[in-house]
Amino acid sequence: MNKLSKEKQTQLAIAIGGTLVVLALLYFLLISTEQSNLEKIVHKTAEMKATTDQAEKLLREKKTIEDSLKRDMEELANIEDGMAPGDKYAWFVPLLTKFSEPYKNISVVKVEKERITDVLSIPKFPYKSATFHIVLTAFYVDFGRFLADFENKFPYFHVKGLEMLPTTSPTDDKEKLDIKFDVVTLIKPNAE
Repeated sequence: MNKLSKEKQTQLAIAIGGTLVVLALLYFLLISTEQSNLEKIVHKTAEMKATTDQAEKLLREKKTIEDSLKRDMEELANIEDGMAPGDKYAWFVPLLTKFSEPYKNISVVKVEKERITDVLSIPKFPYKSATFHIVLTAFYVDFGRFLADFENKFPYFHVKGLEMLPTTSPTDDKEKLDIKFDVVTLIKPNAE
């Protein structure tokens, strides 16, 4: 550099500086933008790979899923067969009477006609409910067995509003109870 004149040294320094500026601009404008685009493409490719892997997994499990759906639909149909049909009162009274026969110390006194309501706890629930008010007399222990067996036999029934008082009947044993409660059952769709 000593052999170059001052003017040539300045021109060389400007040329080197200009070249460095152009290279820096090329890097920041072209190369870094392309690297950023490449990273986005790699990320998008990984997302698409995960999506296709999930789709392939579902395709492999298609038969299992269809079989499970078929079993669930059959189970739902069986449960719906046990739900209240069109004439709910004519269906429920014989069912309750027949179920209470083995329990010798339980007497069904009255079953009131059902009240139909929507199931409000679950939005857009396709079933309605029928509530039957029941009055019976029984000993405490016998009623406990009856109630446990009743709820186990009919899992879609719900017992609520249970009230027990000493019997008011002069003919019954004074240890018997007058028991009042509601049984709520789901109604088979399209059974009204």
